[in-house]
Amino acid sequence: YIRAFRSIKLHPSLLSELANKSYDKFGFAESQKLLCESEKIQSSLRKLVVEKQIGEPVLFFDPGYVSAIGHIALLTTFSKLEKANMVNRKQKVVLYNQAANIEYLNSLSDFYTFIKLRNEELEGILRRNLLPIQRMGAVEVGDQILNDYLAQNLAEKEFRKLYGIEQHLLDSALILESISRVNHPEILTAHPGNFVTFHIRSAKTSRDRSANNAQIRDYIPAVKFLQSIGMKVVFLGHQGMPRISDFLTDMNHIWDYAHDSRKDPLIDLYLLSNAAFVVNTASGPVFVSNDFGVPILYTNQVHIGMNFDLRGYVIPHLILSKKSGKLLSYSEMLNTSLAWNSNEELDDFVRVKNSKEDILLGVKCIVREIQENKINNWFTSREDQKFSQNGPSMTIEPDFYSRNRQIFTQ
Repeated sequence: YIRAFRSIKLHPSLLSELANKSYDKFGFAESQKLLCESEKIQSSLRKLVVEKQIGEPVLFFDPGYVSAIGHIALLTTFSKLEKANMVNRKQKVVLYNQAANIEYLNSLSDFYTFIKLRNEELEGILRRNLLPIQRMGAVEVGDQILNDYLAQNLAEKEFRKLYGIEQHLLDSALILESISRVNHPEILTAHPGNFVTFHIRSAKTSRDRSANNAQIRDYIPAVKFLQSIGMKVVFLGHQGMPRISDFLTDMNHIWDYAHDSRKDPLIDLYLLSNAAFVVNTASGPVFVSNDFGVPILYTNQVHIGMNFDLRGYVIPHLILSKKSGKLLSYSEMLNTSLAWNSNEELDDFVRVKNSKEDILLGVKCIVREIQENKINNWFTSREDQKFSQNGPSMTIEPDFYSRNRQIFTQ
């Protein structure tokens, strides 16, 4: 079984309904199909841990890694660390019952084996501790234990050092090839590189995560600018989000996919992997585009203390002292709780979210760089940005940085 893992390129839907007493197909290349009884495979899973003949250790991942699209993106951390020779190469197996996006799993099938279990079987394995499980929150790199954010930054940095700025972990062309099977009229006008995807988080949430939300109305001037230059704009999200038509009368070049009745996991992935660039807020999709090489404008970034080494620009929240009525410097922001959590305000401090102008200028900046074929300016801009303490691994959007230079250089 483990030799099959090593010698055959696996498809993400390696098994379905493992606990079912029927036969399940391995998704191998066309010429190779292997049928196994689910009970035998279940037994093999336990044996993998103690099988002395196995030349490589097996790492099993908690199903939480596929429960949200941003969590799936964390799996690329391990793949990049492997490619940078910073972790021991392991057979990596993800056990799950439901996945946030099955097409995203498919794109990672060269790096992982995904095994779908019936929920009761999965719960049984986790409850009885039958397997060594990698859980979210801590990543072992050499003799260090890093949290997900630090591990992600390290993986991106080392991967880029070895392979350069132009090399990406995942291939957007493969998603483009697959999208042709989706019968949706809007896809016909959403040509690769000729649309911009927006994901503006706006959801009912707890008080300690409320700062992750943003107001769609603050993005409308940027949307109108993109309309004026003939760029199609697509909004990702869910039915609970506000409709774009509530804020915009001219819906020319607009696709409110968040309220589309014909959702498809492949469309979701296509819109994140083949856009000219993606405008994001503090939510999982912000990580996805990076590994396809799609530039990101990360607006209303909440955790200025927990930085992400992403391809593109960040416009963070600023923090205001209610007592003095003044904005904090970058180093002062890092000393507040708001730099590390998602509260709107705490103690004497309150967030200052991005203005309409901040967002509009950020979008214009990326459009300008794309038109001038200078999209990698973000890397140069980072080197030019000076901070009074250790600077973030992110790159502040140049116009925002220039207008707030005193905050970041005090």
